[in-house]
Amino acid sequence: RLLIPLPFFAANMSAKVFQLFPKPLLTVDQLILLKYDNIPSNKYQTNSDIGVSEKVLPPTLLTVFVNERLTTSVFNPTISCS
Repeated sequence: RLLIPLPFFAANMSAKVFQLFPKPLLTVDQLILLKYDNIPSNKYQTNSDIGVSEKVLPPTLLTVFVNERLTTSVFNPTISCS
C-alpha cells in the first residue's frame, strides 16, 4: 500500500472532488475529523474515568444498519425489530 502525505489544502481539494462520487473515498467532513488527534492522553478524562461504561449494541440496533444504509424498518412502526 502506497501512502502519500498531502498538505491539508491539497487533501481538502481532493475531498471536495471525491465527495461528489456515489461512494466517496474521502469527504470534507472526514478530513475535518482527521485533522485532530483522537488518541487519549492524560490531559483529559476518558469515558471510563467519568463513569461511562462500555456497552454492546443490542441486536435490535444491528437491524438498523444494512449495507451501510438505514433500513425503513426503523421509521415504519408496523415492522417489528426483535
